[in-house]
Amino acid sequence: MQSMTGYGRGRRSVDGLIVDVEMKSVNHKYFDVNIRLPKYLNFLEQNIKKRIQRKLSRGRIDVFINVDAFGLEETEVYADLKLGKTVYDSLYEAWKTFDQVADFKDSFQVADLMTIPNFLNYTIKEPDENVLQETTLLALSDALESITKMRCNEGEALYSDLSHQLEKLEEINKCIEKRAPVVLEEYSRKLFKKVEEWTGTLETEYKTRLGMEIVLYSDKSDINEEISRLFSHINQFKETMEYAGAIGKRLDFLCQEMNREMNTMGSKSNDVKITNYVISGKTTIEKIREQVQNIE
Repeated sequence: MQSMTGYGRGRRSVDGLIVDVEMKSVNHKYFDVNIRLPKYLNFLEQNIKKRIQRKLSRGRIDVFINVDAFGLEETEVYADLKLGKTVYDSLYEAWKTFDQVADFKDSFQVADLMTIPNFLNYTIKEPDENVLQETTLLALSDALESITKMRCNEGEALYSDLSHQLEKLEEINKCIEKRAPVVLEEYSRKLFKKVEEWTGTLETEYKTRLGMEIVLYSDKSDINEEISRLFSHINQFKETMEYAGAIGKRLDFLCQEMNREMNTMGSKSNDVKITNYVISGKTTIEKIREQVQNIE
């Protein structure tokens, strides 16, 4: 079992080329990956997505790739001297005119040429594409291993908590199972007692009609089927927790089914004790469902 929450980082360095890959993931209904990388790595984007999807099946995954310190010693800066001389001459003549009119004391500086667009340019010798690809994918592999380990550790904690909550739910369902036949007995006893108080006697005709009433009540309030199905859902939930891979959606569906059985038991039964058990059961199922939202 894996959580959808995790963080991982990988770093690889080759001949002054440093590639950092950071990944973080949170819960999401589907697989959603967002990659931020330098433009010169765009050719790797689809390959990166495929490699991530092989390891992670579900969740929102943000990937940050940064490349540092490559080829800086081979950076070349050059100036467009022709453009610089033309612009400088024009600006200098204009400046002399302004200076005569406004008596400016400051003179035009050569440093002002630095502000001219496209006057200064630079080129950086980028590393070999194959080296860049190999280094980036190695860093990605390290980050994936790191984030998977964290998601597995989180999954172990979720497994422990879910197991505890399932035991509570199972105990609640056992209490309901034990209480269900007592409800019918109490209803029958109260019904006979009231009729006897009203009529002063219980003739055969009354007993027959009361028996029919009890049968109808039993049919309407019978929750044995719901109790049985809830036990079945709990067992399926436990079995699914042992599966490998993405199990979150299946567990979420089982939560819906368990909640449906609890709702039906609550609507069928008019017993206060069973109603209280149902409330406790629904609260426990909600806690289970909250945890399931984080499972891959």
